[in-house]
Formats: sequence, structure tokens, C-alpha cells
Amino acid sequence: MNVRECILPKRNKRAGVLQLLDAFSFNGSEIRRGKESVVAAFMIFITCSSVASKRSVKTEPESTGKREIRIGRGVASSLRRCPFTGTFHAGGQTRTRRGMDRGSTAIQAVQIFPWIASAIHFLSTQGLWSLFSFPQSTAYSTESQALLFFKEALKVSDGILSSWDNRSDCCSTWEGISCNYATGHVELVNLTAYTNHTEQGLQSGVISSSLCSLPFLKYLILKSIGLTGNIPSCLGNLSYLQVLVLKNNSLTGIVPPAICLLTNLGHLDVSINQLVGILPPCLGNLTFLRRLIVHYNKLTGQVPISLNKLSLLKFLSISGNKFNGSLQLTGLSSLNLLFARDFSLPENVTSSQLALPSSIKVLWLSHITITDSLFDNLAELKFLYVSYCVLNISASWLPSFQLAGLDLVSCSIGGRVPEWLFTQYSLQRLALADDNIVGEIPKWLMENNPQLFLFNI
Repeated sequence: MNVRECILPKRNKRAGVLQLLDAFSFNGSEIRRGKESVVAAFMIFITCSSVASKRSVKTEPESTGKREIRIGRGVASSLRRCPFTGTFHAGGQTRTRRGMDRGSTAIQAVQIFPWIASAIHFLSTQGLWSLFSFPQSTAYSTESQALLFFKEALKVSDGILSSWDNRSDCCSTWEGISCNYATGHVELVNLTAYTNHTEQGLQSGVISSSLCSLPFLKYLILKSIGLTGNIPSCLGNLSYLQVLVLKNNSLTGIVPPAICLLTNLGHLDVSINQLVGILPPCLGNLTFLRRLIVHYNKLTGQVPISLNKLSLLKFLSISGNKFNGSLQLTGLSSLNLLFARDFSLPENVTSSQLALPSSIKVLWLSHITITDSLFDNLAELKFLYVSYCVLNISASWLPSFQLAGLDLVSCSIGGRVPEWLFTQYSLQRLALADDNIVGEIPKWLMENNPQLFLFNI
């Protein structure tokens, strides 16, 4: 039975309670488990008992001491799962209810505020009273200790993370920590407020393996806090993890293949560190990944062809590494942004060596010879940023895209504004710096693009 059935329809005076219960969305089976939803069970119990008492037509004491309530057939139906004990008349029949479970004891009649007494009795008989403050039964005991070990590994100075101590509740008072209010487990660790760009920022430390003792963690955000050392492989055990951000630290070592076990991961950012080695091919198994950001490390080798399995990937940033070989990404059907500066492509790159999906809207390349065939299928392209390039495009080329921004910086473009720009009518930004352009700028460039506001030649 859905909890909404405990509330009689078309009753404005219960609308506020109904809205409150909607926020929990627990059903009867979850209430019986109790430990997972103490607060929801408490609210539903109060509501059901209140309905039973306020909708009663007649109450008669019997020799057994139980309450007898005469109610309508609809209310009787709504009380079938309410933790209420007593005798009631519905549809001409007399029935006795003895609580939610077979083991529940009888709830005695009360004349004033019956729902208060019933709620307290229910929580005490079900052994749930001590669990009403949920963090003390879960995260407060084991997960808070894991966080304290992590704090020690950060080597924090006085005053930083001062709310983290063994005398307080990590789920309600610790800075940068958030918990699930139904289960009490830690779901978020976010130390963005303590970046080393702030006065109270963290400056050094390592990622303690104690974080791997937070089995229900979904968001781990540790950017710009001076972390050193390796990325612990045990992070791969955090099967619920959806966001992992370790950017702008001084992490060393490799990207551990254990990261590939995080099958719920949607955002991975390990950029601006000192990571070495290859990009693990098994990253192609992270089929929910939408953002993969590894720029400005010391990664080498080829970009794995297995990344083409990431059909949901929208943002890929691999700039500033030492990748080489081909870049074949046609399988990334959702890719909108590709940053691949400093990618060591062959001098005369062909379409088989640089194969991009048609969905790309923003493209950033460098050290490349550009031919018209490389961009034939990029009809969605809006921003093209290329540096240290050679432009080898025929004068008759008609691009399929309409650009809003174009940067051709430090490129060899033949000493004049490229003629194919005559086909562009939506330019808002144009930078042709250090391109050794001679002669006058064509009038049609400004006439065709009246919204052009950044013009750097």
C-alpha cells in the first residue's frame, strides 16, 4: 500500500501532511524494515493513527480495554497497514486489527492525543527509538572514523576542518560532508572550500585509503588542495561513485585501472597533475561517463580506441599530454567538446588518422596541418581553435558549418585572410594573431558578420 492511502482524499486540513509524506516516497514494505526509514515510519505512523482517531464516529470501551471505533469502509481499508490495534466496525462487520506485524503488542486506548502515545509506543516496541538520530548508528561510528583518518593524512593546520572531530555528528555539522538522510551513510565529500587558492586552503597531504571505507560515497571532490602521492586503487571499490574530481593537485603515478570498476561514474577529472603512463583502455567500460578530463598531465601512448564505446560522453579533454598516433573518435556520438591541444598527430594528417564525430560543437587542436577533408562532416561545429597549424585548404572549399568563433593563432595561412571565411555569417570572435597577414582586411568580413566583436589580426 502506498503511504498516500493513509491520508483521506479531499481533505484540505491534511494537505500539508500529504505534501510532507510525498517527500519521503516510502512504501509499506520499506516501513516494515524500519531501520532504513525511521523518520518516514514515524511520520506515516502518526498520520495513520491520527486518521483513525479523528475519523471515528463512536468509541466504546470494552472489557478488554481496547478501543472500538466505528468508521466507514474506505477508512477501514486505509488502516490495513497502519500500526493500530483495536476493534472497528466497517461495512456491517466487526474486525480486530493487531498492529503492523504479528509480533506487535496491543496499543492501549488513550483519550487525549492518541497519535502521540501511539507513535512513541511504536518506536519503542520496534526497537527504533535509539535509531531516530540515524547518523549515530552508521556514519557516526565507522564512516566518521574513516573521515578522521583522511583528515590526518591531509596534514591540516589549526582551524582548518575544525568541525571534524570525534565528538560531533559528521552528517550534520562537518564541513564538506553530506549524508543520505534515510540511511545515514556519507554520500559526498567536497573540500572545494579549502582550495590552496584561499587563505584557509589546504597545502599538502595524500589521499588516504580510509576513504575507501565509505561504501556509499557518490561524490568525491578534492580539487586544488595540494594532494601528493598516488591515486589509491581501492577507490575502485566505491561502486556507487558518480563524480570523481582530483584536479589541480600534484598527484603522481598512473591512472589506476581499478577506476574502470566504477561503472556508475559519470564525471572523471584528474587534470593538472603529474600523472604518467597510458590512459587505461578499460575506461571504455564506463558506459555512463559523460565528462572525461585528463588534460595537463604527462600521459603517453595512444588514446584508446575503446573510448568509442562511451556513447554518452559529451566532453573529452586530453590537451597538454604526450599522446601520439591516431585520434579516432567517430563512435562518440554525443561528443560536443574536444580539447586535444599538443596531440602529436602526423605532419600530413589524414582523415583516417583524425576521425571525429559529427556531433562536435567545440574543437581545439594544435600542431596540425588542416585540410578541408578533415572537417567535411562537422556540420554542428561552432567554435574552432587551432594554434601552430598549417592551413592547406582549397579556395573553392564550402564548409558545412557556420562558426561563432574562430582562432587561427601562429598558423601559416598564406599571408591573407582565408577566402572560405566569405561563407561565414555568424562570427562573433575572430583571432588571426601571429599569422603574418599582409594587405588589407576584406570589407566583406565585417559586412557578413555584423555581430563580430572580437577582431584580433
